[in-house]
Amino acid sequence: MEEAIKDEYVIFSYLGDLETAARLAKDGGLSGATIKEMEAAHSDLMALGALLSTEAHYKRLKVDVGGGLIEDLIKTSREGKEDIALGIVRQLRDNLRLFKLAV
Repeated sequence: MEEAIKDEYVIFSYLGDLETAARLAKDGGLSGATIKEMEAAHSDLMALGALLSTEAHYKRLKVDVGGGLIEDLIKTSREGKEDIALGIVRQLRDNLRLFKLAV
């Protein structure tokens, strides 16, 4: 039971990290299109979170989302690397969409 609760909270961590990336992108002068993609990824993750119900779902989430994409997004947003940040957030959204279809 305790492991299931920890798994559910991992989504909140990812959501917070996406919010951090968006804030850094705004502060770093990244374009509105990139920031909107980050906000859309945040919404996608929130919608996906409501569908997760098994340990396997959370394990896949950790691979598809927690596999370094969000950390890289934060780093590139902080550094103001627009093209790289946009590519990362698009990859993240693709992963979330495919995952949602599989659930």
